[in-house]
Amino acid sequence: MGYEKIKYNGNALSITDQLELLKERGLIIQDEHFAKQCVLFTGFYRFFSYAKPLLNSNNSKVDFEDAWSLYVFDRKLRLLVNDAIERIEVAFRVSISEEMSPQHNPFWYLKSELFANTRHHLDFIEQIIKLQKSRKNPLIKHYYETYCDPEFPPSWIIIECLTFGTWSKVFYNLKNRCDKKIISSRLGQSFKTLESWIVSLIEIRNICAHHERLWNRNFHYPPRNAPNEIHQNGKFYQQAFIIIQLLKTISPSSDWKNNLFNLLQEYKHLPIKKMGFISNWEKDQFWQI
Repeated sequence: MGYEKIKYNGNALSITDQLELLKERGLIIQDEHFAKQCVLFTGFYRFFSYAKPLLNSNNSKVDFEDAWSLYVFDRKLRLLVNDAIERIEVAFRVSISEEMSPQHNPFWYLKSELFANTRHHLDFIEQIIKLQKSRKNPLIKHYYETYCDPEFPPSWIIIECLTFGTWSKVFYNLKNRCDKKIISSRLGQSFKTLESWIVSLIEIRNICAHHERLWNRNFHYPPRNAPNEIHQNGKFYQQAFIIIQLLKTISPSSDWKNNLFNLLQEYKHLPIKKMGFISNWEKDQFWQI
């Protein structure tokens, strides 16, 4: 049985009134000027989404600075994740092109017989045609200003012009398991695992791209073959695990794991457990993977 809906009757508040409302809800504000600057350029609703879980868990007053610290931590975490996702996305796209082109030819992406779902392949081709017609992308523009044939560019150009999500669908739609296995092995995973991981990474990439909260997030697509204890399922812990595993192959000298560890250490006073890390997270086997 659902709750009865009510009419929204909220009014826009001045920044002074917003700070008073934060106080009423349990935040202790010692530096009014600092708090005003933070909320003025962050927004009450966005900021309070970080403060509210602290208030709920403490059942008491919370310092404004603690809530702001959580906000800053989450922003740094998104930047760190974005850095890793960029490397993984580029490696994934390149792996598709570099493995499919020698096997089939540089224009393999046009061949409907290589794909399981014809409708999805036609949707993909429509995106290619839009690129061709608009020629806004400098790589596409250069191709058509320089060459008169073939009609479409080779895959190593197309691979640079479409999104992570688009190429994940292309990968998923490949008909031949051998093609998927070759691409996946290049990234050090089975194709079933890679399919799952890419879906998970696209979700977290979209969250970061829209500057949404990662801390205490429940992800909709838990990755296959990742740690799956009750406190970890659907949490950032699993996302971090697959990022580290992929970077071991893509960028063996990467400091990403150490940078994550250092970030968690810097903000160890925050409730890290809500991200799926255990109480003594510094001693977790996670850091040995």
